[in-house]
Amino acid sequence: MAGTEEGVEMNQLVKYEAAKFALAEAVRVDEVMDIRDKSAAIAAAARVAKDRQLEIDASEIRIRAERRLGEMLREQKQGDGLAKPGPKNNSVDGDDRTPTLAEIGISKDLSSRAQAIAAIPAEDFEVTLDEHRAQQQAVTATTMQKLAEKAKQHEQKEVDTKPEKPGVGIRLANEAIACLARIPLRDNCREEAWKMVKNWLKNNQ
Repeated sequence: MAGTEEGVEMNQLVKYEAAKFALAEAVRVDEVMDIRDKSAAIAAAARVAKDRQLEIDASEIRIRAERRLGEMLREQKQGDGLAKPGPKNNSVDGDDRTPTLAEIGISKDLSSRAQAIAAIPAEDFEVTLDEHRAQQQAVTATTMQKLAEKAKQHEQKEVDTKPEKPGVGIRLANEAIACLARIPLRDNCREEAWKMVKNWLKNNQ
């Protein structure tokens, strides 16, 4: 019995690694979507069958597929194209134009979630998957969305706390102050120079 269980686990591991490899090699959206849909179906079936390990593996592949999809969508926004023409109808009506999300079966919710997952730093993404696997928990899209939101808040916090680049006015003012500060205390014109600056500020506020 033990040997049979080990054989099943090894078979699942081989399939898991093969799915990861296929996902890493995928260059078209339809390929990624196919892996994502199949892994989601396997995870659902494993949940019903109470096969915890298979559910964890399939759920992870699904999340990885959504992250890859999100990366492709982000690249598309930068002008690299969403999908390349291929044997699985990546083009529409025989032309080479980039298909719309609806035409390739991607909903707005999936697009938004996938791009949010893609925005998660790679280290945080992998750590989250490792933690779930260690705790024998299947990772969910909700988990990734929460992590994506944290990453987004962290990025926004960095932007908010980042000091603004001084404008031209501030830069010139600093230069003027530096020049005035170099006037020796014994210079008879020192006080007159400061008065000229004060008068300029008063008249140009």
